Amino acid sequence: MAIITIARQIGSLANEIAVEVAQQLNYTLVDQVKLQEAAEAYGMLKSELEEVHEKRPTLVTRYLTMRHRAYLDMIQTIIYQAARDDDVVIMGRGATVLLSDVPSALHVNIFAPFARRVAVVMARERITRALAEPIVRESDQDRAGYMRYLFDRDWMDPLLYDVMINTDVITRERACGLIVEAAHAKELLDAHDRALQILGNHILVRRAEEALLKARQVNPRHISVTVTTPGLVKLTGIVNSEKEKLAAEAVVRTVAGVSDVDNDLYVTIAPIDHLDFV
Repeated sequence: MAIITIARQIGSLANEIAVEVAQQLNYTLVDQVKLQEAAEAYGMLKSELEEVHEKRPTLVTRYLTMRHRAYLDMIQTIIYQAARDDDVVIMGRGATVLLSDVPSALHVNIFAPFARRVAVVMARERITRALAEPIVRESDQDRAGYMRYLFDRDWMDPLLYDVMINTDVITRERACGLIVEAAHAKELLDAHDRALQILGNHILVRRAEEALLKARQVNPRHISVTVTTPGLVKLTGIVNSEKEKLAAEAVVRTVAGVSDVDNDLYVTIAPIDHLDFV
């Protein structure tokens, strides 16, 4: 009973490895298709999902709207929920960082040298080297930008991972074997109950944040939500008025799973500019 996250470079054979690992362990594979299905269940359009694919957002998207942030939060909520279901292999989407404090999660990075990955893309897409090299280079830049923008982390930092596999040296079959073996580690299995509690807290934070984002009477930009005790949500940050402070608390109290709210919001004298919610 474990959670496996797989970060990967394009052309590293990680997708094929993830499929085989999921099949061997009888785990659910949460890939782009599965994520899209879950996002659509939330009411998210395919075009909107593509906007928050694993790449750094444009300056316009990043600074002029909150919709992009809301979509990213939704995807992260889906990842937390998938992880709570247990027995999953989650591909990309920053899952390694999102689940870094979940003790039953095994974090894997699958990579290969640039030239090797270019050759794989050439063969897979039946294109020339001149076309394949920019594709690989752009993919690397997008994934690095995505992790830097969301988490301010270098996605190739080895300290993020429990297992790093170079498929230029390790065969696909051996890579699958290594991951499957690691997934059965006693330390991961023993941490199952603690992991469920942590994931429950994360999901409650996301639900509260989503509720605040949708509440027009509240500006969530300067509000932080934390949960350290199951069901107890703490609000910190600043708001414009006592009315807004009480409104934020009222909104969070309506969220499923919230048993109480510790409202530590500070009412500031200086005005806070509200963001455009459209």
